[in-house]
Amino acid sequence: MTVTDQIFVPLILKHCEAALLQLLQHADVDKQYGIPISVSQLAAFDHGAADMVISNPRALLPFLDAALVKAQTALLQKAIPNRHLLTVKENVHARLTGISLFLDKAASLQVSPAIGDVSAAHIDKLLTIRGTIVRAGTVKLLEARRLYECARCKHRFVVAADLEQGATVQLPNVCPSQKDNPCKGTSFRHCEEVSLYTNYQEIQVQEGRQCLTVGSTPRTLTVVLQDELADSCHVGEAVEVSGVVIKQWGPTYPGMRCHVGLALQATAVNVAEDRRTSLEVTPEAAHAFKLFWEIHSSKTNIQHNRNTHIATPLAARDAILAGFCPQLCGLFSVKLASMLMLIGGLPKRSGSEGGGGDGRGTGGGTRGEIHFLLVGDPGTGKSQIQRYVSRLAPRAVLASGKSSSAAGLTAAAIKDGPNWTLEAGALVLADGGVCCIDEFDSVREADRAALHEAMEQQTCSVAKAGLVTTLHTRASVFGTCNPRGHKRYSPRRPLSEQLDISGPLLSRFDIVLLLLDDMNPVWDEAVADHILEAHSSHRNSSNKKHTGACAGGNGTTPSSTTMIPFTRNHSGNTITNENQDHQLLPYYNNKSISATWGVESLRQYIAWVKSTFHPTMTQSAEQVLSGYYQLRRGAAGRHAARTTLRLLESLVRLAQAHARLMAKESIEVVDAVMAVVLVDSSVVDGESVLGLSAELGVGIAAAGDHFHARPDEAYLKLEEAVLSAVRSCGVGGGPPTGLLGWQEGAQDWD
Repeated sequence: MTVTDQIFVPLILKHCEAALLQLLQHADVDKQYGIPISVSQLAAFDHGAADMVISNPRALLPFLDAALVKAQTALLQKAIPNRHLLTVKENVHARLTGISLFLDKAASLQVSPAIGDVSAAHIDKLLTIRGTIVRAGTVKLLEARRLYECARCKHRFVVAADLEQGATVQLPNVCPSQKDNPCKGTSFRHCEEVSLYTNYQEIQVQEGRQCLTVGSTPRTLTVVLQDELADSCHVGEAVEVSGVVIKQWGPTYPGMRCHVGLALQATAVNVAEDRRTSLEVTPEAAHAFKLFWEIHSSKTNIQHNRNTHIATPLAARDAILAGFCPQLCGLFSVKLASMLMLIGGLPKRSGSEGGGGDGRGTGGGTRGEIHFLLVGDPGTGKSQIQRYVSRLAPRAVLASGKSSSAAGLTAAAIKDGPNWTLEAGALVLADGGVCCIDEFDSVREADRAALHEAMEQQTCSVAKAGLVTTLHTRASVFGTCNPRGHKRYSPRRPLSEQLDISGPLLSRFDIVLLLLDDMNPVWDEAVADHILEAHSSHRNSSNKKHTGACAGGNGTTPSSTTMIPFTRNHSGNTITNENQDHQLLPYYNNKSISATWGVESLRQYIAWVKSTFHPTMTQSAEQVLSGYYQLRRGAAGRHAARTTLRLLESLVRLAQAHARLMAKESIEVVDAVMAVVLVDSSVVDGESVLGLSAELGVGIAAAGDHFHARPDEAYLKLEEAVLSAVRSCGVGGGPPTGLLGWQEGAQDWD
């Protein structure tokens, strides 16, 4: 009994019976089909067979294909209804998945290396790579197999095309017949009446930016797709490809060395349906995040060490924001806007029901991605914010406006032999992540038109060199620039007059913030202390002069490693969530809430809230957003491009993102108020319509925007200012007062 009958057929009948029954029902017997087979299931069935498949795939994959045909025949022998309508499909192929799941961590890295690590040592080995498709060739017709007949014994045999030799057919030296008296014929006739053609396509897969080290360039690998795998993925999509590493010989010329490259002959291709969940959140991290919010959102007063503990959700939010770009002092509004951009709102496409789905259809609707424009004086940290955002985003592409063209931002047509192919640009490669464009105003006016569709419709329509298609650009755009002419901001003129950006493009940004270097002596001293403390080897937090101005109000510098949120007791000792839950109560004193949020913690937290929470709008929050929208629409001297219907959509997205940031299932007034504050800080046509800049120290000048020492108490003033302005519009009487459950305990914080 062969390995096919002993191992592969029983395995397929056990785990792939449903897929085989669907295969038998197809009417087209000449079509190419693929059946996914899990290597982890094969390892559980026979570990030795799984090891042989990985180490010697070329020899064993044909046995798996033959086992699929035998398994179909075995199923037909059972009492199946309408058996006369079922036909066995000969052109079926095994598609191996889950190659690294049954291996330990060290062995998993060997079979699932980064694209840049694929080398000659992996030739003829089964690997899994992950990356983004940057180029997809045209689907061609390949004569995959030829039928020959021996002129001596009339034995017919099939010879497969050798992809390593340019898909040529290499004839055997002697007749391969298996008769008792071997035939030694060397003359063969090509049976042209039998055609064995299949689809053939080559794509280029580029490794992700998170796999690169400083100074390295992204590597690409050619992937060969055959049969039903051809045209199964498109430019800009994130894929996981399993296949066999092969050599690709270039053309040979007399007196010249032949070029040899590596390629991956795909055996399975999985397209990522949602790139936002590409980062896996560990159960430990999810439990820590949930416990963190259970503590800080609790509205029950508990006596602990003779102090009353109340809910401090906004202080907990600021503790998270403190870990964002800790090398920059203050910048509360910028850090909050950046986190909301990374989390995003809820997209709503036509064909998706409600707001809880992923909404990643191809029809119309409203986007969930938040676009952010940061304008500021030189030396205010705009580029550092961009770099930190690129570290936190699951997918990020950095580009410069000076060197970017329309083709570089969307897609370029590349000559590929006699045909043309598309090569993905920055926005297509950033699909599902963030596209950071520095010096945004330096993008040429003729190239900015390509951004209009990409930013609002989240697609890119291409019509080049006879290629007419639509690519996805579901990415947030984070642009930074200086005022017009690279000059400093002038408070005497509206910001709209100092931006070299047209109104239609400016209206697509949900948030426009301004960073000023106003040379305030108090703020300069706080920034100097923050920078010098970062370079000091001896820290003494008790001697701080400006507690709360920098890094979330506690002066903690988040670690670069994954840390679990913690609080401190009165003696200053750290209490982690490994202790009893009642010990994890926030103590709100002059030091605020201490928390350590590194890059990996923030990355996992962003992935957790995006995959877990899909908040719905409450009536009170809806009244706040509607009232502010009408207030801006009726303001004197309003900027027409910034007060369209997109303003209301931006308010909804920001409120959704803030609710997700605070791990809530509903959008409450606090989320609507913070969305209004951010949008009101984004006015480009003059002073704030709410007067927040003069009254509460927030507004379009955000360079000195510090973290409040008591954010929950400071929020009450913001809410009062926003609700008073909204009530003046008379929209349904405005939301009632006392909407926040933690207002009653505001006086107990001392």
